[in-house]
Amino acid sequence: PSCAFALAPGNISTTMDPGTSKVVGSATITNNGNIPNVTLSTSGTVLTSGSNAMPVSVSVSPSVVSPPTGSTVTVTATANPTQAAGTYTGNVVISPSCGGASMTLAVSVTVTSRSVAFGAAPAAVAVNPGVNATQSFTVTNNGTAPIRAGELGVSMTAFTRSEEHTSELQSP
Repeated sequence: PSCAFALAPGNISTTMDPGTSKVVGSATITNNGNIPNVTLSTSGTVLTSGSNAMPVSVSVSPSVVSPPTGSTVTVTATANPTQAAGTYTGNVVISPSCGGASMTLAVSVTVTSRSVAFGAAPAAVAVNPGVNATQSFTVTNNGTAPIRAGELGVSMTAFTRSEEHTSELQSP
């Protein structure tokens, strides 16, 4: 009996923003052996960048193979909203239950930095006293971070009061 598998490609990578989930990539596992019902298991579900860590989920489908059937291993990464920018690397190891050589899939995920910059037009709005009026303004995203529902709040921080006085001069 022969327990032989091959993995291609040997590495996968992607770039993503914090607060997103993305399939990093997939690799094909080819069954070159002749042993039926071989279970493929994985290990290595954390990528690191210095002291920062990023968990990844790994799936192998199907996880039990017989010749000549192969499988596909898919790696999905999720960067939480506060994930530090950087390149996270690690290995996913796929091991066949028949005792054949393990396969290593190198994984690299670059998390971008988000810049937040908003603009508003007009910069100020006026409301007349005693009048129940609606004023509109436009908020523009000038940064690289997406605007998500609930992340943008509007507050009134400055009020200016102006009064107009007139007087008449009367001649005798």
